Amino acid sequence: MNNHQVCSIDHAKSLDNKLRGIIQNPNKILGNYINKGMLVIDIGCGPGFFTTTMAELVGDKGKVIAIDLQEKMLEFLKDKIRGTKLEEIIITHQCSERSLELSAEADFILAFYMVHEVPCQKTFFQEVKSLIKLDGKVLVVEPFFHVSNRSFQKTKEIVSNMGFEIIEEPNMFMCRSIVLKSKS
Repeated sequence: MNNHQVCSIDHAKSLDNKLRGIIQNPNKILGNYINKGMLVIDIGCGPGFFTTTMAELVGDKGKVIAIDLQEKMLEFLKDKIRGTKLEEIIITHQCSERSLELSAEADFILAFYMVHEVPCQKTFFQEVKSLIKLDGKVLVVEPFFHVSNRSFQKTKEIVSNMGFEIIEEPNMFMCRSIVLKSKS
């Protein structure tokens, strides 16, 4: 059931619409994790559905690093924020298929609907661990329709073995989700 195929740019508009905002309200999902002045990372940001809310939550003194594999997704996001105050807060970063290719100390990391697209979760979560502050949190959300319960249990085992503690399992519509923090 897990599929390592990356979501196409052809789906950008369907990923970034008002109806989705009702079902997956970014403020409700992220509001408890992000504060003003934080450095946060949106891995697999796509067209920036969550990125823009993250930027509003961190405010003028914070930063959002929006990471995506596809240059066209990042261009979509840049076009969306062009000429707004968010342009000063959001930094776009194109990663490679095998690495995030980033060095940072983030307060919060979001991996929404993208872990199932990663070829090696162990390598991915090693990188995530290197990017998060000791007291930082990571929110991983996967879709019911792509990720079976069994596959998500494997992800939970991987993160536990990587030195993360699962501190919460938020209930989200049609999603499997966990909040992680580093054990050490």
